[in-house]
Amino acid sequence: KYHHVTIGSSCILKPMSFVLPGVTMMGHNHLMPCSVVLPHDQLPINTNWSGSPIKQILFSDKQIFNFEKISF
Repeated sequence: KYHHVTIGSSCILKPMSFVLPGVTMMGHNHLMPCSVVLPHDQLPINTNWSGSPIKQILFSDKQIFNFEKISF
């Protein structure tokens, strides 16, 4: 069986990521390397995904590191 794959505008698929039949990417999605999107998944707009099977990644502005305070 064949199913359509819908990839919205400004979606980024990194190397070795796989999108299986029936997937809908709404737009502005970011798919990390080596990720697998399973059949009939729908990725909401402006989201980031990683893994096999995929899980949503949440980024925060608080994830900023100050390397001047780190001693090696």
